[in-house]
Amino acid sequence: MFEVCVSFHVPSLLTCVQMTACEQGRMHQVDYLVSRHDPDLHEHLCDLGIDPTFYTLRWITTLLSREFDLPDVLRLWDALLSEKGTRNRERWLAYFCTSMVLHIRGTLLTCDFGDAIHVLQVPYLRDR
Repeated sequence: MFEVCVSFHVPSLLTCVQMTACEQGRMHQVDYLVSRHDPDLHEHLCDLGIDPTFYTLRWITTLLSREFDLPDVLRLWDALLSEKGTRNRERWLAYFCTSMVLHIRGTLLTCDFGDAIHVLQVPYLRDR
């Protein structure tokens, strides 16, 4: 019975999880910016085996709405939407996500895999 349920639902779940090339590009851009602005942190995250999709997928697909309170989200969206052109908006979002990672640099450098994932996925990112 379990196998029938799994085989029926897994293909539909995989379809929902598949990312567009645009989303993958945005996540790659955040990873590139982290590597460019803080090579030591990027190397540490790579050594831990942390793929940028583990945290950037949520940030990008929700436009940061799960990471901050509504008033802050509205300010972020106002800044994002005030950028002229899609390309500038994508760049703004990538730089903002990069700044979120760099902001918690000190904590991330002391973390193992599990702790780093937790720190990257919790709302209200603050250097603890």
